[in-house]
Amino acid sequence: MTMRWIKSVGCGLLAVAIVLSAVGCGPEAAKFSEPDLVSTVLSGTIDGHDYAFVSGTINKVTTPNGTSYVVGLKNYEWECGPNSPRPLPEPALVVNFEVLERKAGLVEVSFADGHGGAMQVNVDAAQIKTIIVDDGLLRLDNWTTEAGQEVSGALVFEGANSTINGTFKATVCP
Repeated sequence: MTMRWIKSVGCGLLAVAIVLSAVGCGPEAAKFSEPDLVSTVLSGTIDGHDYAFVSGTINKVTTPNGTSYVVGLKNYEWECGPNSPRPLPEPALVVNFEVLERKAGLVEVSFADGHGGAMQVNVDAAQIKTIIVDDGLLRLDNWTTEAGQEVSGALVFEGANSTINGTFKATVCP
């Protein structure tokens, strides 16, 4: 009797899952695919401000949970280290994300997926406005953690009043 009940419940749940999937209640399809990545230099708008990629850095961050690598793609010249050139443009715009996969390839980026994808207006703490990446796609063409080397790729990110798309290169900081 118990096995029949388990089998009937299991089959019933499977049928419900199939119906929900058929009517659109299953996992959502990815918003972007590789053909959506343009081959021009990263550009777009962040919170209504024109963004054009100028420089990128990759910083190694050590936390109690381990080591992570955070990419910052800026609309201004920036070199590794605290004494990079100033003044900054108005507004300074930055695209940030954490590299989780640490290898070349294609990965979806979305809200609360661990990549921390964000687009930022201004860099001074009192004026920062952060736009979370709701949907995106990231392609890394290569990956290295060797200081001074470059990682190249492309991305398309979308968030509130913000869309950027294109290619980038970022230097691994020591």
